[in-house]
Amino acid sequence: MEICPPDFFFFLALDMLFAESFAKPKFKEN
Repeated sequence: MEICPPDFFFFLALDMLFAESFAKPKFKEN
């Protein structure tokens, strides 16, 4: 399995963005 650094950072940033977008509404509700 080969992972290119640009792809890795792209998916990492995407994952962080999704984590923030999902976490913020949960904290606001609670």
